[in-house]
Amino acid sequence: MDREMANFRSGRKGIFLTNTRHAYNGIKNINHELIWNNCGTFFHQWHPGKSFSVRFHNVLLIIDKKKENLDSGKIYSTGGLEQFDSREVRVAEGLWDSAFQAVGNKPAAVSLENSLFGRETYFGNLTHRSASDQTMSDAYDALIFQGPLEKLRLSASIDWIYTDEFKKEMERRYKMTYTEQETKEQLKALEVSSLQELINKQCVARPEKPRLAGLSIGPVEEWKAKKN
Repeated sequence: MDREMANFRSGRKGIFLTNTRHAYNGIKNINHELIWNNCGTFFHQWHPGKSFSVRFHNVLLIIDKKKENLDSGKIYSTGGLEQFDSREVRVAEGLWDSAFQAVGNKPAAVSLENSLFGRETYFGNLTHRSASDQTMSDAYDALIFQGPLEKLRLSASIDWIYTDEFKKEMERRYKMTYTEQETKEQLKALEVSSLQELINKQCVARPEKPRLAGLSIGPVEEWKAKKN
């Protein structure tokens, strides 16, 4: 334990960020100006050489465009995904999957600098705003492959962490975040009659499930058909 904790006493500190949209190094918009709404870009630009962005191989979230005729008075979630037309796809129509498959689907780490992986056109949740000449190496420094997408799982969730005090706090924040009408719509959608029932329905244990469950992302070798 002393060895593992030594760096905490050495005066050297670091920040570990998770979540894809916080981790881009330097994606630029259609005017070739940096898109600054993520922490990774701030670190990469202000402290060059001191930050490192890693992508875990997975499906890609693609945002195509903002939906039309949105209700300007509606309060949307923090992520705001419901405001956009989006889909999930394989990277490069499955070309990355095929490459890892060709070497036995063994776990691997790949530097994106000066590599075919890094030269792949950038796709991700800023695609609708980014310049067309952006590449994956503009967004990330490296790629980690854990295994084929078909074997990846979404983690199970547990229910014992949801104490009565936690649920009361959720109820308080719900009333601050959503209007009365929005709450009524959510109650109707979940087929419950009260906010307490809604929260109880959300705070339940769920088993793990395949990452691709319910997704239609195309075959691994879709890129071959596009190439031909």
